[in-house]
Amino acid sequence: MGGVMNGVGSLRRRRPRSRITKRANKTRPVHPRGYTLLERRKRRRTLIISVALFALVFLFSYVPSLSEWYMRALYPGVATLLSSISTLFSFSLFDLFLIVAVFCLLMIIVLAIARRSGFVRFLFSLLRFVTVLVAWFYFSWGIAYFREDFYTRCQVEEVAYDSEGFRDFTTWFIEHANQSYLDFAGEGGAETGGHSVTGRVSGMKGQNGIGGCGRMDKEAIQAELESVYQELHEPLRLAFPNGKRRAKPMMFEPLHTQTGVSGYFGPFFNEVHVNHYSLDFTYPFTLAHEMAHQFGIGLESEANLYAFIVCAASDDKQVRYSAYVSTLGYVLNDARRFLPDEYKAIYQSVRPEILDHVKQNREHWLAARSEPLSNAQDKVYDAYLKTNRVSSGQVNYSEVVGLLVSSYNKFSRFW
Repeated sequence: MGGVMNGVGSLRRRRPRSRITKRANKTRPVHPRGYTLLERRKRRRTLIISVALFALVFLFSYVPSLSEWYMRALYPGVATLLSSISTLFSFSLFDLFLIVAVFCLLMIIVLAIARRSGFVRFLFSLLRFVTVLVAWFYFSWGIAYFREDFYTRCQVEEVAYDSEGFRDFTTWFIEHANQSYLDFAGEGGAETGGHSVTGRVSGMKGQNGIGGCGRMDKEAIQAELESVYQELHEPLRLAFPNGKRRAKPMMFEPLHTQTGVSGYFGPFFNEVHVNHYSLDFTYPFTLAHEMAHQFGIGLESEANLYAFIVCAASDDKQVRYSAYVSTLGYVLNDARRFLPDEYKAIYQSVRPEILDHVKQNREHWLAARSEPLSNAQDKVYDAYLKTNRVSSGQVNYSEVVGLLVSSYNKFSRFW
């Protein structure tokens, strides 16, 4: 009897455990402890890496000397690696990358909704995506925005922007602009001036009138600009060769034309892009500007300055004329502001043919402009520049005149 009771008692004690186990199996996942631990480790690792990378970018942004070291010591290797990959393809990897990035972002959102994975998991997926983009952008090129400015880097003293000094510079600039004028309808582009002792010849093809698009030998222009950059890389404090520069067409060129974008640099794969809608007399300057970005120049004003110096130092008349006609508008705008009483006389001292080209270029882009798209692009790019500590935003382009005035004494010997 006692044995039976013990057996029954034993059975009764087992029943509650059986019910608990069955209830637990209905509510818990198959591997609850292992899954939770893995997810926690993954999120902790994501947080640590993201915070570390953002903190490092923040440090670079506030220590120009550190950014300068990176752009001089490490960026040339990064540029060489990325540009060696991108030059294997005739199309823009940067444009393709943007399409893939947008697709990945949409997939993250769609999968989060479809799987009902929860808001926290979605946030961590989004954080990983953003961290990859930010790290790739800044360490592939974006740190260029935080490096030392042109005056410190090239040991140029910033000249006070007074009326007398600016008047002298404006007179000098317009004299050289008038001398550089080239009637493309009457002269072959292969002619070179006796301007430099290096004797470079670009071999550019002649063209019937300067206003056309794509009638000049653009490969020869690139070769000429490469030659000048190589010659001047030491005074300009540029690493050379710093990778490869192959001008690529824009994947969405009609859209960029409507927004007035003549060129851009794709940092993710170290690519130079130039809009083929550009008129021929602006093409060399635009290409030199984007090449300056590829060499590690972040600010638009400094890229304009480098483009002017390099184009003005060229033996080729087409390239040299492009420097002056592409920069004249900035000089005249500043003359209107700082020398209002003398502006009319200054304007009239420019050759009418050059003023016609400036007007032609403006009307050429306005004819293709979509005002809503252009305004939206301006606002986005202005915000982008200000986010990267370019306080003046898009106005930074026009600040090239101050750089030209200050750099005149050091670099005018090349012009």
